[in-house]
Amino acid sequence: MLTTVTIFATSDGALTTRYYQLLALAGKRGVIAMNLMLSLKASYRAKRYRGRPAPGQPSYRTLAYDRKRWALEQLLAALETEGMLRYGWGIDQVQPIHRYVLYVDLPRGQCSFHASERLAGPDYHGGMGWGACLTGAYLAVL
Repeated sequence: MLTTVTIFATSDGALTTRYYQLLALAGKRGVIAMNLMLSLKASYRAKRYRGRPAPGQPSYRTLAYDRKRWALEQLLAALETEGMLRYGWGIDQVQPIHRYVLYVDLPRGQCSFHASERLAGPDYHGGMGWGACLTGAYLAVL
């Protein structure tokens, strides 16, 4: 059975792709849930990867942050299309590098993602919440 925990922990690309396809079948909100999971996995891995695939190549960490940026761009496009969830950008005054924060308010909490630069989307006018993404609460958008 495909669970949020299994998909988050796995590096099995085929299994993860199957999960994403199932989410996408749920329509616009399923696409948002899929992109929240993509962003969450990329963010988690970017913080942990070390080393380089080969001399002269970008580090695994750099590649993971590039993937995170791409995932956030996909998420922002899905949020704009869906138009029902409150989201936007704030600034984390404590962070010197990844100070831009994308907040997404969900029915059962909030997801947030730090980034080194602000991407598309509105300013966020809500408060900072708890990490609902970590508990799988992002599936509540379905």
